[in-house]
Amino acid sequence: MKSKLLGSLCMVLLAFLYVDTVNGRYGNFYGGSLSNEIEVNDNGTTTIHVTLITGWILGKGPCGTGCHKDDIGRSTIPSRQLALASDKSYFGGISIDYRTNDDVTQVRPIEDLNPTPIVERVIDVSENAKYEQEIQTFSFLMPDYANVFDINYDGSSWRNLTLQGGSGRKWHFQTRVSTYLRNDTSSTNRCPQSISKSFYRIKLDEMGVIRIQFIDDDGDLIKCKQSDFVEGGDLYTWKPPNVTVYQNCTVRIDATRANGYRDDTWIAIPVTVRDYPWKPVLYGPDIVTSEYSLCSMSQQIIVQVLENLTTPEFVDPTLEANHEFIMYADTTWRTEIYAFLPSENTTIDSFTAFGIKQENLTFTPLLDDPRRDRVMHATVSWRPYEKDIGHHIACIKATDNTGVESAEQRCFILHVQADAFNHTTAITSGMPYFVDIPSPEQFVNCKLKTTCVVPLYVKCNHTITDIHVNDSHIDEYNVGPIETVVRNGENFFKADLFFAHSTHGQVKLCLYAKDIDGIESETVCISINIEPPDPCISSPCLNSGVCVADKVTGEYQCKCRSNFIGKHCETKHDRCHPNPCLNHGYCSTRFGQLCYCGRNSGYTGKYCEIDIYDCKPDSCNYHGTCTDTGVNSFKCDCLSRYNGTTCDFDKCPSEDPSLLECPVTSQNTTVSSDSDQGI
Repeated sequence: MKSKLLGSLCMVLLAFLYVDTVNGRYGNFYGGSLSNEIEVNDNGTTTIHVTLITGWILGKGPCGTGCHKDDIGRSTIPSRQLALASDKSYFGGISIDYRTNDDVTQVRPIEDLNPTPIVERVIDVSENAKYEQEIQTFSFLMPDYANVFDINYDGSSWRNLTLQGGSGRKWHFQTRVSTYLRNDTSSTNRCPQSISKSFYRIKLDEMGVIRIQFIDDDGDLIKCKQSDFVEGGDLYTWKPPNVTVYQNCTVRIDATRANGYRDDTWIAIPVTVRDYPWKPVLYGPDIVTSEYSLCSMSQQIIVQVLENLTTPEFVDPTLEANHEFIMYADTTWRTEIYAFLPSENTTIDSFTAFGIKQENLTFTPLLDDPRRDRVMHATVSWRPYEKDIGHHIACIKATDNTGVESAEQRCFILHVQADAFNHTTAITSGMPYFVDIPSPEQFVNCKLKTTCVVPLYVKCNHTITDIHVNDSHIDEYNVGPIETVVRNGENFFKADLFFAHSTHGQVKLCLYAKDIDGIESETVCISINIEPPDPCISSPCLNSGVCVADKVTGEYQCKCRSNFIGKHCETKHDRCHPNPCLNHGYCSTRFGQLCYCGRNSGYTGKYCEIDIYDCKPDSCNYHGTCTDTGVNSFKCDCLSRYNGTTCDFDKCPSEDPSLLECPVTSQNTTVSSDSDQGI
């Protein structure tokens, strides 16, 4: 009884605390992102999966009062329900809007679609920056009254925005959903997904640079832009000053005093991320070219500008941001992370990793760099399985012992592929041999300056102690630690081969395995094809031209629309200048036909180059033979009974019509038929 009473008192206290939070509801929002995925079910229905990532002032969001680092990974549902009990709109609302057959916009709250209960957990907490971040997911069945609609997330309000009208700015996110199939994948379109954090800090009087991280499972071209009109919500009206969002999803902020920035300035930036097909695709009823997007998602960030900003920094040999890894299921992704602290009074306390699809990313213990002061490092790793085949993002942040986080979130792109290797080397008694590796004729495809990871399986009766590369023309390679694994019910020794190369072309890498007794396997060579960078990523073809890449040479060719020419389709070609139409034909590019020859011109053909054959079946009234004699003219060679230019004069009209010649006594005066007849 006593424990129940104590529990009730705790709930009442929490409720009062949240009432106080709700009363101060305005100015708590720190941005986030909204995206969707489509799943076609076996019964023919379609499920829409929604992912909403939001940031809040610490203790004012779904994490609840007293939120701290230990809450990372915890469900927010109990604390969320406490807040909603006092104000149902505290965390904003989600709706859909669509166009009816009458071209009228209809808006419905998400509750009308009977969504699954939300699943939400804390993914980031910064007690130093007073910031929390959550990820929320839910699903619903596609309604039968719309094939295309927008999912919207609206609420109020952003924390006080110094240069954007202060407090009270409402937020608006939206993402496009369509059940149309695309003919290049025979599936629905998969929209871009982003994992970028929503809260950043930059230094006053410097050019701040923020990179939005994204993946697209269809491999489409991704472009970013600063959200405008409805997509931007209040932030479209109250634009942040001197901010540029580039198509490659880099955001630059010229945070100088001359532009109005001061210490502790806050701005919010709305970004729309869209995917574009590399070449025209049939998407539902429409053909979509690379000029038009298939889907969109919202990413909105908040930025604090500080005069004094000292944070942990990532340093070499940490791989650069957005470095790509191509790996196979059952390999282990590993990369070293190094961070430096400019301040002598603090130390690196931890590295934190987060994956967009809730990947189980782990770190080895932190170690000091023996060659550099105030530099610490650790290895982050993740093992994907068959269910993880697809594209992933893994992002890392560093935190010092006072709770200050790195201004940058270092992210990597991971492409997981199915293992397609099944070659086994010669089996010799007592010797190690390789199993399920690439055959001598099989190429492992890797991209330029991309790290590729290939699994190596070895069968041996004794412990394998070394897998050694003895011949290679690869710039960088490394064999990971050897472990014992069970594969298809058998025990194997396994290690992962990492490699990267800086020039494109075909190369080989040879290696062997050695057991604890020093017995070596035969040397096996793996053929590797390093693909050149895709020249079409930069969208070199203008005016809806289609870029076609050569994966061997790295060159490209632009296939231009009919009215554009040039290497990049940059020049509008006036096909009517000079006039290609002959014989006074009229040229126009407005319709499919180019040359219009005129109704009575006497010419036809694509360029009015063909003289129309003027003889028709009745040109000589069926009383003679017609011969075309030029433009709009013909000549009749009449039967002896008839005369006239068109054989229309009967010399003996009173005689039997079946007679081809007139009797001698019935012939009339002859009319010549030798002159041409004009049309």
